[in-house]
Amino acid sequence: MGLSLSMMIITTYLFRLFAHGFPAAGLVVSLLVPLGPCGQGGYALLLLGRHFNTLSSRLGIEEALYGKIAMALAAAGALTIWSIGSWLGIIAALGLVEATCTSKIHFRVNFWGMVFPLGVYSLLTMQLGHDLNLQFFRVCGTILSAITGLLWLGISSKTLYLAFDGTIFIAPCLDDKSQIRPWFNASSKSPKDEVGANGTSDMENAQEETAHTEGHGVVTNAQEVK
Repeated sequence: MGLSLSMMIITTYLFRLFAHGFPAAGLVVSLLVPLGPCGQGGYALLLLGRHFNTLSSRLGIEEALYGKIAMALAAAGALTIWSIGSWLGIIAALGLVEATCTSKIHFRVNFWGMVFPLGVYSLLTMQLGHDLNLQFFRVCGTILSAITGLLWLGISSKTLYLAFDGTIFIAPCLDDKSQIRPWFNASSKSPKDEVGANGTSDMENAQEETAHTEGHGVVTNAQEVK
């Protein structure tokens, strides 16, 4: 049920890519998100086929013929989903390369959205290699698993580093704006940054008071002269 819903959403997602192109640099890492339902859905199909085969063998249903058919159908469905995920991965790789070459991608917390999709897609690839006994899927699964592990380590270290100055908590939609948490740069504020309740800064208030005092003194001197 979840897989069918995700396929409908992926169809809309592809239409959006064809109509408007790749997203902005701050959101380009979201291109890897569709790999998540593909990997998890294909892996779930393989598990369902294996468990149905085990159950039919224990019940002795026509010498486990239905179990073998279920395993074959599950493997075919998982392979189809894996191929869809492969094309989505290629599109995501092209989008990341284009964004890297044309603009600067700032590290944000949304980079964590790349770890889970790659992880479950690697799991599906490894499971296909195990069930189909094909070395190709085993090698690809090993490479993808290594990439996922390195990506997790890099994102974890970068997140801990940027958590100290608060820049990691900036929303992706504010990617082009350099904003810092107020409690980290409170000591570096100038008098102009201290705004009072009436919307004016302390420096402006001091200047107005000085001008008013000087003006009042000029008027007093003029009256004394008269």
